[in-house]
Amino acid sequence: MIITLVLGVLLASTLNPFYRITKGEWALLEIIWTIFPAFILVFLGIPRLQLLYALEGTFLHPDLVVKVMGNQWYWTYNFTEFDVNYDSFTTKNGIFRLGEVREKLILPFNTKIQLLITRADVIHRFSLPNLSIKRDANVGRLNMVNVICKYPSQHIGFCRELCGALHSNMSIVVEFTSVSLFLEWLGIKIEE
Repeated sequence: MIITLVLGVLLASTLNPFYRITKGEWALLEIIWTIFPAFILVFLGIPRLQLLYALEGTFLHPDLVVKVMGNQWYWTYNFTEFDVNYDSFTTKNGIFRLGEVREKLILPFNTKIQLLITRADVIHRFSLPNLSIKRDANVGRLNMVNVICKYPSQHIGFCRELCGALHSNMSIVVEFTSVSLFLEWLGIKIEE
């Protein structure tokens, strides 16, 4: 319908002998239909950009900070607050091919968690699609992502960057559990 309407107006204006306008008469119309949409885009874009930057730093005081480092071809998880550091390698024996790792990333649910993501060698990408997480791991830069999961669950992800021949072997398995089980996994005794 729109194409028919536009073509009809064009044909009517070109075939009508009384409707001849010189190029100078179109200048005001050209300025209006260029500037008006630009103002609309600015009007819509500024609040969205402010919201985007505001959402980046939602956790000013996270309950837990985990440093994630991409290596060729495994992940290293570091809980600096608890002095726990381990590597997570993909294993090919399990129910899910390349969805099993030797050491899962165990995190408590209903907790504000901040992941600091970096790399040691080539570019990696930490990706957990079920949690809407996809962050690049670049050398010399800490990319931050805030995570909060409301229920106990397990999520599987992969490195989404072509980081080398074994790139498909960089599986990520994150398990959300209760705080007491998380502390027990860390080896911390809960005082009652």
